[in-house]
Amino acid sequence: MPKKTLIIITNQFPVQKGEPWLEDEVKYLPPDWNSYVFCISNTGKTTTEYPQIGLLPNTYSYKRHWGCFFNKHFLSALFTEAIALIQRGILWKTIVNSVSVLMRAYAMAKWFTREYIKQGEEYILYSYWGNENLTMACLVKTMNKNVKVVCRVHGIDVYEEITHLHHIQFRKFQLQQLSKMFSVSQAGTNYIRNKYSVFADKVNTCYLGTEQTNLNAVPNDKRLELVSCAIVRNVKRLHLVIEILQKMKIPVRWTLAGDGVDFEALKLQSKNLPVNVTTFMPGYLDKEKIKQLFETNPFHYYISVSATEGIPVAMMESIGYGVPVISTDVGGCNEVVTNESGTLIPSVFDTEEISALITNLFTQYEYSIEKRKRVQKEWDKKFNASKNYGEFYRQISLLN
Repeated sequence: MPKKTLIIITNQFPVQKGEPWLEDEVKYLPPDWNSYVFCISNTGKTTTEYPQIGLLPNTYSYKRHWGCFFNKHFLSALFTEAIALIQRGILWKTIVNSVSVLMRAYAMAKWFTREYIKQGEEYILYSYWGNENLTMACLVKTMNKNVKVVCRVHGIDVYEEITHLHHIQFRKFQLQQLSKMFSVSQAGTNYIRNKYSVFADKVNTCYLGTEQTNLNAVPNDKRLELVSCAIVRNVKRLHLVIEILQKMKIPVRWTLAGDGVDFEALKLQSKNLPVNVTTFMPGYLDKEKIKQLFETNPFHYYISVSATEGIPVAMMESIGYGVPVISTDVGGCNEVVTNESGTLIPSVFDTEEISALITNLFTQYEYSIEKRKRVQKEWDKKFNASKNYGEFYRQISLLN
């Protein structure tokens, strides 16, 4: 029996920094599979960091091909999308863009088939995002009987309300062609099943995971130590953390690992904090430096005030170190933050009330290694990489 050939289709891994979560996942690829990554942003780079995968270069150059309008699968996808746009009342706002996106995906699918799909072999295309990459993969499947398609979906590729025009392009077509869609949170699974009930049996929850780590040291009670790891952009609402800190009377330090479009504005805002509050903002830290951060700095809480989330890997990492989480109750955050592993706050809140809440949590904090272990146990139940990724690939292996 020939080996399975798996091709992971993603945006940046392993040639750029935007998808560090895949670093852990590819460690658990089945050794008896031929495994490759097709990275959209890679135009010829190679890497020796991940010997378990081959890196397929993206040398595709788009050329408009009107012949797609004679392909039944292209027309079916376009018709399905047009009906969805009509139902949402946005047909004329987005149909031109939808046609353009589908034409590009179709042309790329034809190129991908010529370059990487061989007749007589069996392929699983695994799109790490439920975006245009997935639409392209689904079109490859319509062109090749020896191809199956699965995907993960996270946050922005799940919740249509947070997207432009409250719509995810070609979602119904994707679900028609997919063998399985794996949401990284149960909240995401429930959302898609409710919205596309006819495809409910294709949608499962399969958590991401992080590696086993040492416990973060127990902090002292002299200063509240908060930490966040995030891309600094509007949806993360990190300016609200500054507003919370402005109202605090106790000694506190906030460590922020991450950069982004709003990073400089946030640093400028932090200059107005009172003398009892200090910040440490080192910018972007890679996976190894995040590990060093948690191994050398005792923290009381990880804090997140995002407007929306899928299910944050940084929170999984935090409870893996035994550091509890304070988070807004959005997306799948309540699947990480339990009574044992932290505290949930409303998505819309008064900063003075949250300041008082955090101060109260600090005064009642349990300074013990046993507490750290109980928090880490919550991680082990749901977000242990060795368990989750093994199960994920087991489910893919069972596809008919």
